[in-house]
Amino acid sequence: MLIRLVLTSAATGGLLMLTACGAGRITACDGLVYKDGGLTRAEYLPCAGELITMLDRLSQQVEAMLSGEEKARFEAQSTLGGFRAF
Repeated sequence: MLIRLVLTSAATGGLLMLTACGAGRITACDGLVYKDGGLTRAEYLPCAGELITMLDRLSQQVEAMLSGEEKARFEAQSTLGGFRAF
């Protein structure tokens, strides 16, 4: 019984960690590799746009958090978890 509880807890914790880290999430920044000539606009622009969108979302969440919304803190933490996927 104790062993089953430990294994279940470990599996659940591992799943939560993978989910929180954005495992398996494909981003516009995947596959970007530095080249001698640098990246072309077409290569980096989708990635930059995705990052700016996330920063805008985070900015709104931080403003809401500073105004006292408790829910915004958890939303901001989730958005930060999305950055870890990059």
